[in-house]
Amino acid sequence: MKYALLLALSAAAWADTPEEMLVRAREAVPIVERIRDRKFKNPVTMKVLTDKEVRKRFVEGFDEELPVEEAAGFEAAYARLGLIPDDMDLRAFLIELHVSEVAAFYDEKKRELCLIESMKDDPEDDGEVKWSDMVAVHELTHALQDQFHGLEAIDKNPLVDEDGDVAFSLGCVVEGEATLVMFARYYEASGLGLPGPEALATIADSMMSGAEEGSKMAEAPRYLRESLVSPYALGLRFVAEVQEKDGWAGVGELFTRIPASSEMVLHPSKYLSDDRDYPMEMLVPDLSSDLPKGFKEVARDSLGEFGTRIRLQELESSDFAAETAAEGWDGDVFVAWNDGEKEHTVVAWTTTWDSEGDARQFFYALRDGLVKRHGVAKSEVPRGVDAYAWKTTIGGVAVEMRGRDVISIEGHPGDQEAARAFLATVAEKLEKKEILSVIEEKKK
Repeated sequence: MKYALLLALSAAAWADTPEEMLVRAREAVPIVERIRDRKFKNPVTMKVLTDKEVRKRFVEGFDEELPVEEAAGFEAAYARLGLIPDDMDLRAFLIELHVSEVAAFYDEKKRELCLIESMKDDPEDDGEVKWSDMVAVHELTHALQDQFHGLEAIDKNPLVDEDGDVAFSLGCVVEGEATLVMFARYYEASGLGLPGPEALATIADSMMSGAEEGSKMAEAPRYLRESLVSPYALGLRFVAEVQEKDGWAGVGELFTRIPASSEMVLHPSKYLSDDRDYPMEMLVPDLSSDLPKGFKEVARDSLGEFGTRIRLQELESSDFAAETAAEGWDGDVFVAWNDGEKEHTVVAWTTTWDSEGDARQFFYALRDGLVKRHGVAKSEVPRGVDAYAWKTTIGGVAVEMRGRDVISIEGHPGDQEAARAFLATVAEKLEKKEILSVIEEKKK
């Protein structure tokens, strides 16, 4: 269920009856084969689901991929990081968001292309190719990917399963290719040539930026919204760059040489270059024993350059300043602990950078953002030092630059000195390994 076409990308829909839906979807099979220059190995199973059946599929998917206890841990961590509101029910919101916004999806576990009975074509759509046909092309591309590369097996790879930034990068490959094939069909049917990567990304951005007022997507916090819709636009530009340089064969190779970070997707040259900029895997052990009794680890993940940008934006950096400060990212991980109470959540965020200059630029941006977020008085922010700690309403907060690493602690149950001491423990226990291959997990 990971590979769906969201209504944020189009107000797409289908024909009037389930039978017509299936006929038109099957008519798109040879179109996908021709554009992608690849034949399906097996017929694609297609189903038309009612809204009730769609909800059941998504709830089952979340039960497996984000069960209630795990969701509660990430909910507490994201709230402490300022990525979602403190009172959000993360799992319930994500389920409703997916159910309300999905136009169709490919179920990689059941190997089924699922159409949705309630979707209808816009009666005023008199274009050369209807959006419902575009949706079929998009989802059939996922089915083709699965038959050639095994999407479920890739998703079970430890780095994909455990590292959110790697999973996001894979999503950009999967959705980027499907969106590129979809646009290729649209421009072909319109008698036009396919625009270049930058133009395609601009078009996709404009289509996804206008979430309908009152929709679940419009209500979503920036981090959730952009994490869901960006793989279409960012992925489209990235895959189009690869296709322009290396053809469809190069696109196929993306599934065996998966980009190891969102940094590679945001900056395609860092993937396409012979001297690739591989990220560092940040390894922090469970430090529950270094916190008061009753605290245990509840979540850990990587934000990547993509998520780091958004966090800085949420900390009131301008979009340009956030993008600039996030450049030079070379790896990160956050780890969250609490005592069973959401408000008693401690988060340690460790980041590493390409150079000390990059680290310092990020350090200043993060420091200033934490000062705003936690209401620290200006008098408590002396200039010209590389370590700060404050006692705030949520507990001890600390941020420190150590060479090319920047580490922050938020929500420590003690005071600023306790937060500073815990930061030192995190720094002491931190290990880093370069990610050279997502699939084979080779490390230096």
